[in-house]
Amino acid sequence: MIASQYIYTSWKNGDSTDKGFMVYFKSTDITETESDEIRYSMKYVVPGDLNPMPSAEEILNDFPFAFSYFRLSSGRECVAQSTYLGMDYSGRFGNYIISALVFDPGELDVYPAELFAEDCIRTFLTEEELNAPSPVPPLPKLEITDWGNAVNDEQIVMFLSGKENEFAYLISALMYAVDHDEVMFINDTRENLVMWFASLQRVFPLTVAKNLTFSTYIGNYKRFDDRTCLIRFACCGVRSGEYGYNYASGAHSAGNVVADFIGGHFTESIEVSDLAKMLANYCSFDPMSLDEWCGYLDRIGYTGFGSELLAAYDAYRLIRQEQITPDDRSMQQMLRFCNSYGDDVFRNEVGAQILEAADTWGLFSLETYGLLFPFLYAHTGFMVYSIHELYENALYEYSVRNSEECCRQILDLTETVSASQDGFRSFLKYLESDDCTAKIRTLLAENNKLHVNSFWAQFILRYYDFPDGMQTVRNASTILQTVFSGLARLDDSTNTVIFILEGIRNHADLLTDVIIMFLTKYPEGKLREGGPAFGKMLSGLPEAISDRILSSVLNNLQTSKFAVYLNAMYIQESAHPEKIFWSIYKSQFARNSQLDHVDIGDMISAGIRRGDPDEFVIQVLETIPATNISNQETIRLMLGTVQAIPLKKLKNQRKIVFTKILSLAQQAGLGLECDKVRAAAFLLELKNNSLKPSMIPPEVSISAESFEKKDYQELVDEAFVNLILASVSADDLRAVCHMLYHSRFFGYFTDMLIDYLKKTGRKGGIEWEKLNVIVCTYLIDGCGREKEADELYKEYSKYFRKLEDIETGNIKAMSLKNCKNRHTDFFDRINEKEGLGAKLSSLFKKK
Repeated sequence: MIASQYIYTSWKNGDSTDKGFMVYFKSTDITETESDEIRYSMKYVVPGDLNPMPSAEEILNDFPFAFSYFRLSSGRECVAQSTYLGMDYSGRFGNYIISALVFDPGELDVYPAELFAEDCIRTFLTEEELNAPSPVPPLPKLEITDWGNAVNDEQIVMFLSGKENEFAYLISALMYAVDHDEVMFINDTRENLVMWFASLQRVFPLTVAKNLTFSTYIGNYKRFDDRTCLIRFACCGVRSGEYGYNYASGAHSAGNVVADFIGGHFTESIEVSDLAKMLANYCSFDPMSLDEWCGYLDRIGYTGFGSELLAAYDAYRLIRQEQITPDDRSMQQMLRFCNSYGDDVFRNEVGAQILEAADTWGLFSLETYGLLFPFLYAHTGFMVYSIHELYENALYEYSVRNSEECCRQILDLTETVSASQDGFRSFLKYLESDDCTAKIRTLLAENNKLHVNSFWAQFILRYYDFPDGMQTVRNASTILQTVFSGLARLDDSTNTVIFILEGIRNHADLLTDVIIMFLTKYPEGKLREGGPAFGKMLSGLPEAISDRILSSVLNNLQTSKFAVYLNAMYIQESAHPEKIFWSIYKSQFARNSQLDHVDIGDMISAGIRRGDPDEFVIQVLETIPATNISNQETIRLMLGTVQAIPLKKLKNQRKIVFTKILSLAQQAGLGLECDKVRAAAFLLELKNNSLKPSMIPPEVSISAESFEKKDYQELVDEAFVNLILASVSADDLRAVCHMLYHSRFFGYFTDMLIDYLKKTGRKGGIEWEKLNVIVCTYLIDGCGREKEADELYKEYSKYFRKLEDIETGNIKAMSLKNCKNRHTDFFDRINEKEGLGAKLSSLFKKK
C-alpha cells in the first residue's frame, strides 16, 4: 500500500522570508491545490476551554486528536492527523503539525481508521529535522506495511460492548444526515470519537466505508458549513460551546444532526431502524454475520450511506428467506433499489422470494404494484403463473374494494405492466381461462357498482384483440355481455358506456358489436336520455364507420326502434348535419322499401335545428315521402320553418312543397297555422290560372292578418293586378279586401289601389270607369259594416273628391243603379270638405 507524504508546521528555515507555518516537506506528486486543501481542512484550532499556554503534560492528556479521512478534489484519498504541539521555534504557542498520507484511487485497501496512531502518521518533528537547512528534500512515496495496531476489530468489539443502542442510533443518524445532505456532529471524548468513526466504517465493506469522510475534531465547524467548500466531511467531532455551537438547541433545530454523548443531546427526529440495530449487534456479537452483510453489499455494488440501505437490508433479508412484512414505502424502496443495483441473479432471487411471501402480505398500493409487476415479469419469468395469479388477485380485489378513481389507476397500472409485452400477453391468456372468467362473471353479477363494471369493460376492450368483432375472443366477450347487463341495471350509466365506446372508436367491427349489445340490453327510456352523448360520439367517427354502425343498428330487429333516434343524435352533434342526414337517408332508407313507413321525424328535427333550416325543409318536402313523417312535433317544427321563409322566396317553390306541408299540417291538426304556406300556394295558383276573387276555393283561401310587413307587401305586389283585373263586381272586390286585409298594413293595399286608379284614370276609358263603379258599389254597401270598407273609404274619398263632375257623373249613376233602391248619402259625404283630423290621420297611417 503506497502513499505520498505531506508535513506542514511552523518552521524557521523555510524558503519564505516570512518565517512560520509552511509545508515542511512533501512528495513531489502532491499538487499545490491538494496541498492547499489539506492545509485548509486540517487547520488546528485550540479549544476555547483549554489552557492557551499548556504544559506538555496538558497537551498529551487533554488536547483532542484531529484525525481525518477525506477525498481531495483531485479524486485522491487522504488520511491525515493534525496534532497540537504547543510552542514553535520562536517560543510562541499555537504550533501544530499536519501529517497527511495521500493515496491514488484504489491504493488505500484498509479501513482509514486502522491507520490511527501508526508510525506512518507523524505527530512531531525531531530537533535534527527542525534545524535542517532549507530546502528539505522531497519525501519519497511511503510503502505502508503495518496498520490496525491501535484500531482493529477486537478494539471495536470491546469499545461497543454495552453501547449497542447508542451505536444503532449513530448509524441511523448518519443515514438521515446523508439523505438530507447535512453534516453529523458528534461530541465525545477524543478516544471515543476515533472509535465511533472506526465502528461506523467497520459495519460496511471497504468500498462503502471509503465513502464515509470524517474528522474527529474540527475547532471551527463554520469553516465547512459553506456548501461551495470542496472538502466536505460526512461527520465531525465538534466540542460543545466552541464558536457558538450548542448541542442542546441543535438537537431541536432543523438542518442539524447531532449526537452529544457527553451532554446527552440527540436529534429527536431520528428513528432507529432495524438495520441499525442489526449492524450494532453484528459488530458486537456476530462478526461472521457482519462479514456476510459486507460481502452482500460488495456483491450488489452498493456504496452509499443513505436510506437506500434500508431497501438493501429488506432485499438481504428476503434472499436469506427471513420473514418480513413490508409496507408500501419500504416495498417501493426495495424495488427501486433492486432495479438500480445488483445483477439479474440477484433480482431473480428477490423476485422469487417476493412471490413466495406475497400471500401473507395483503394488498399494496397501486403505486407499489406499478413497480412490482414490471419487476416480476422482467426478472422472475420462470414463475410466470405465480405472477399472473398475484396480478389477477390485485385486479379483482382493487376493482371490488375501491373507488372509481382507483379503478382508473388500475388501468394506468396495467399500461405500466403491459410494457413487458411477453409476460403481459401470457397474462391475458391466463385471464381468459374458464376459471378466471367464471370468477370475474360471478363478481360482476353480484356487484352493483358502476365503476366496477366500467373497469372490467375497459380492461377487456383495451387489452384483448377482437379482429372480427366480439365473436373472436369467447370468454372475454362473455365478460363483456355480463358487464353490459350490469350497466343496464344501474342508474346514470350512459356516460360510462359512452366512455367505454370511445375507447374502441377505431375498431369498427368491435364497436358495432358492442353498440348493438348495449342497445339490446338497455331500456328505451335510458337510451333516449343518453342519445345526445351517443350522437356526439358517433359524430366524431369517420363517416364510413358511423354509417356502418347505424345501418347495422337499424337493420337489427331488437335495436331498430332506437336507430332513428340514434341517427338524430348523430346528426345533431355532427359538424355537417345536413350532409350526414342525407348520407344516412340515402344509405339506410332510400334503398330499403321495408323502411317506407318508419317515422324519421327525430332525424328531420335534428337536421332543422342544426342545419340551414329553410333549404333543408324544402329539400325534405321535395324528397321524403309523407309516410316517413308522422311525428307531430317534427311536423310543427317543419311548418314553423316553412312559415318563417320570406314569401318572396317561398312563392317560387314547387307545388309538391305546399301540397305536402299542408297535408302534414292537416294530419297533425295544425291547419289553422298555415297562412303563409297557403298564400304561397295561392300565388302559384294565381300565376298559373286566372281566378275570380269571389270564386276562390276554400283550400287556397288566405288571411293576411298574421303577415310581417315585407311578406304582406310581397303578397299584395304579386296578387294585386291579377285580382283587381279579375274583379267584375263589388263581391269580387269585397273578397280581395277581405283576403288582403291587415290591421296594420292595409294602407299599402289601399294606396296601391288608388295609385292604380290614378294611373288608369289618366287614360280614361271604360276599364277605369268600371273599376271606380265596383269600388263605389262596394263602399256604399260596406261602409259602417266592414272594417276593410271603412279603411278603403278614407283613401278613396280623398281621391274621388278631386275628380271632375264630368268624370264622376256616370260613376255615381251606375253605382246607385247597382245599389238599386237603397237610400244612401254616400256621395254627399264624399263631397264634404275634409277636416283637419282626417288630413293628419292620412299623414301618419301605416303602410
